[in-house]
Amino acid sequence: MKFRVVVVGGPCGPWIDRCLNSLMSQSDRGWSCAVVLDKFDDAGDKAVRYSTHGITVAVNHDTARGALPNIIRSILLQSPAPDDVIVTLDGDDWFYDDSALAKVRAVYDQHPGLLLTYGSWVGHPDPHCVNNSAPYLRDEFNGGALRKGPWRGTHLRTFKHKLWKMLKDDAFRSSNGNFYDCAWDCAFMFPMLEMAGYERVKWMSDKLYVYNRETPHNDEKLRSARQTAFFKEIQAKTPYQILP
Repeated sequence: MKFRVVVVGGPCGPWIDRCLNSLMSQSDRGWSCAVVLDKFDDAGDKAVRYSTHGITVAVNHDTARGALPNIIRSILLQSPAPDDVIVTLDGDDWFYDDSALAKVRAVYDQHPGLLLTYGSWVGHPDPHCVNNSAPYLRDEFNGGALRKGPWRGTHLRTFKHKLWKMLKDDAFRSSNGNFYDCAWDCAFMFPMLEMAGYERVKWMSDKLYVYNRETPHNDEKLRSARQTAFFKEIQAKTPYQILP
């Protein structure tokens, strides 16, 4: 099993070094990484310096494509095997410490049938801020109940590539046919949680991820109404069936 780290971002220049350094410092070296950035600032120029460390970097100079298309591209660039684990890391966030990936690997090793993990994050600059790092309960995996409750399928998000490949294109797209540009993590995590089911999902109680609340570019600051609208739309979609 190899980790395939997906790093995407827009105006993340002030934080991309911290993001990629947190990856480079991981004690678990069994990873590759593809960074895909929209051109807003000097983040791409900074990220390219890490190419000598086995990190692939692509910058969209022509147009801003958004997080979901960039995640899809990052995964494709790494040609994962079915049992490789995709790890998503926003370009303005970073791993909590150098043991984050090692802790995730330990959980996958302990549970051979595991398909997905989620949680836990701390905020920056306030590490004590209220967050949604909490486990879903067994009953919430029944009858589409996952989409009816509070959102908790959050950082750190990891999942087997074979699970990702089972998503349909319309999971990524809003009612207007375009890729979701807000609440996009819910768009793919809800169906993957549903397909995996309670027994093949693990919530990580250890702190693994730092969510940057300092950046002025978060959707919750810039487009909270749009984010809420898309979240409700995703909640209303037909749940995926659990895999046999």
